[in-house]
Amino acid sequence: MPSPSKSEGGSLAHTGSSNAVPLVAGAAALLAAGGGLFAATRRRQAARKH
Repeated sequence: MPSPSKSEGGSLAHTGSSNAVPLVAGAAALLAAGGGLFAATRRRQAARKH
């Protein structure tokens, strides 16, 4: 008689949440790069005015 704590396939059901990790990491990287470019542009413009 099999143990009730073990599943038939030996693994948990695939929910698709692991597919979101690269998407979230890519979005965070793009957001950080955009913020860096924004800050660099603002500094250059401020330096030209003075």
